[in-house]
Amino acid sequence: LLQNWGVVRAAVVTSGIDRGLVRGLREIMPTSFTLLVEDMNQKSECSASTFVATCHQALITSMTRLRDQDARIIIHEQDGLTQLDQYWTVQVSPTPLLRMDTVFIMLNVVGDCRTPILPPTNGEYGLSVLWENIRTASTTNNQGDWDKMPGTCKVCPNWAFRYLTAEALNNSTRVYQFNVAWVESVFAWPAWCPQAATVAQMQACTWCDPKADFWVVPECEDEITKIKEQFEGALCIGLADDNNQDMIDAWTTYLTSLTAADLVAAGAPKSFFDIFEAPHPLFTSDGDFVSLGQRWGSTWRRLVRSRAALIDAILLAIVSYNRWVRAAGDTNDGLSAVQLREGFRTTMSTAIVNWRSTVATSTFNGLTGPVVLDAALERKSDYMIFSAQGENLAFSPVAKYFVDDSVLEWLAPVVFNGGQTTRPPDEEPPCPMGSHYVRLSRGCVPCQPGYECRGDLPDMRVGQLSCPIGKVAPNASMSECVNCPAGSAANEDATYCVACESGLSNFKVGSAQCLPCATGFFWELLPASNE
Repeated sequence: LLQNWGVVRAAVVTSGIDRGLVRGLREIMPTSFTLLVEDMNQKSECSASTFVATCHQALITSMTRLRDQDARIIIHEQDGLTQLDQYWTVQVSPTPLLRMDTVFIMLNVVGDCRTPILPPTNGEYGLSVLWENIRTASTTNNQGDWDKMPGTCKVCPNWAFRYLTAEALNNSTRVYQFNVAWVESVFAWPAWCPQAATVAQMQACTWCDPKADFWVVPECEDEITKIKEQFEGALCIGLADDNNQDMIDAWTTYLTSLTAADLVAAGAPKSFFDIFEAPHPLFTSDGDFVSLGQRWGSTWRRLVRSRAALIDAILLAIVSYNRWVRAAGDTNDGLSAVQLREGFRTTMSTAIVNWRSTVATSTFNGLTGPVVLDAALERKSDYMIFSAQGENLAFSPVAKYFVDDSVLEWLAPVVFNGGQTTRPPDEEPPCPMGSHYVRLSRGCVPCQPGYECRGDLPDMRVGQLSCPIGKVAPNASMSECVNCPAGSAANEDATYCVACESGLSNFKVGSAQCLPCATGFFWELLPASNE
């Protein structure tokens, strides 16, 4: 992407867990390419489940330094963990961390660029989203560290959405009563949602939607606006979407048809399914009887789509195992899950090595496209570049990178922040004489009166310089200050020359100050020399 754009300067923010991107860019980019590196030197990635203010502050500090260095193209290597998604952008004011003329590129994002930055609260994208991360970071055990950070956003979980049937969510009173009665991880409802701690408060609440998986408090609105302003047009690099929707639908239909008895008969432990029988508390909670059908009728069906790659990973293990045992002469088609586990235990010393080598060479067409591993035993896949747009900052594909051919194909015009279709420059060109570069405005501005601007050097910015003593710059945009005539001196701001007062004078052009007459001389007004 950088080579396609002809970029000569970019920045990388890395946690320090895996510096492979930095090494790779340094190896492949030409020596003329400038790479600014912000290495947070973390032992582990910033997360939301155990929120630590110092870790997130390190990220904010790195972004602040890059802003101050006028980094225009910033690559954020997220290492596959949340870092509270992009909430960190609201933590600094009044100057935003990301400007409209900044191209922000995300790598290794949770959800692989499929989840909007500001996801809708209808459960479509599961729980691994911004709202869940804010919820876990801002309540109970984490709240002390969260309160050290700027920002006031809080998110309440709608437990009813997770545990009641879709039909039950139509009864708002039932939803509110369920939440008040529910205890999650030893914490009662007021600990999770102090803003609407009672049924009466929820009934009067305009933002407590019974059919939403999260309730985002109104205090979040200003911060959501900041996120929208800074991340519109941000790019995300993830795996290409080669999902076979027909196959995903077929698997969903098949999995939906299975009963608990079917799964147990196939080798699954019976205890996994106690939830669907009395006297398990969830089975009879609040008068509802939980069944597999109900689960498939709500959130599970969506999870098949979002977890299709996980199903392919399981299938790869099974396909390769099947190849391995058949190569050894075992053609039994009735090998059950129980037999597989027992056999694996008895031959563990050799099974892992043999199974691994078979995995490396196994291929098939899966739910998410062809499943092939590369030499590093990672899935070989083409990549997609997405752009964040719209109310929820959802990612739309704009380009595809074909790994085998090393070709980047643009699928749609890229719309950057502010609706621009032209990529902001990776750095401003040198400022001409009479102007100087101002980082705050990211551009060349006219030189102020009292200063001279001689223009930037090819490899260095040259700011505006105060006029030397005895010289003035009465106008803006001057490249060089001019001398004051004899009999005058510059004013304090070096913006004009002032005639020497009575009894004082000087005889040289550009004199620093007016002085009393020397011994043997007397003062006399000489208009021609003193004007």
